[in-house]
Amino acid sequence: MANKENNLKKKWWFWPLTAIIIALVFVGINNYYYGKKDDKLMDNSQGIRDELNSELEGKEKVKIDSFSDFSDIVKDILTEDENYYRKDYEMSEDFYSEKIDLSEAEKIDSDLRDFYKNSYLSLESLEFGDKLSSKEMEDFKSITDNLKTGFVYRIYGLDEKMESFKTKGTSSNRAEKDKITKYYQEANSKIRDGRNLFNRLEEKK
Repeated sequence: MANKENNLKKKWWFWPLTAIIIALVFVGINNYYYGKKDDKLMDNSQGIRDELNSELEGKEKVKIDSFSDFSDIVKDILTEDENYYRKDYEMSEDFYSEKIDLSEAEKIDSDLRDFYKNSYLSLESLEFGDKLSSKEMEDFKSITDNLKTGFVYRIYGLDEKMESFKTKGTSSNRAEKDKITKYYQEANSKIRDGRNLFNRLEEKK
């Protein structure tokens, strides 16, 4: 009995170690799954990004030499985004509850698409000047990359949503709605990351 108790004491580390290994495996699988999902969405939406970038050819860049320059542009986009995303969400709710018809949804879609597109183009047109520190440049690039990706994903989600409206109307099943919701979740995650970093930088100023 004493030997058994001594053996258990010697192996006190076994269960904590097992729990840590299981947790690490779970995190690894989770990161792999979400990384793959994001890669697939990135590939599927690349055509949208290419199309948007083609509109910038030959256009003059906007020079950013300070946080103030950067903030003026980004803050306006983020403020407007809250209203436009609400409008995007409400359009779905109103269409499925038959408060609006397809023609009304298409008008809202056009307005939303213009905002997402113009926000992307505004951010893509920024050129970070030599007056910025390397840390500022890194942070500004991270913010704009996240926001641009978020807006591209929003446009992709909007395309899928409008296609569903046109082909299935209000009879879209739960799986179809969930698929579109996931596109928006990915978009919102990117925009939230950009917004959070921007807010942290603003608090320091």
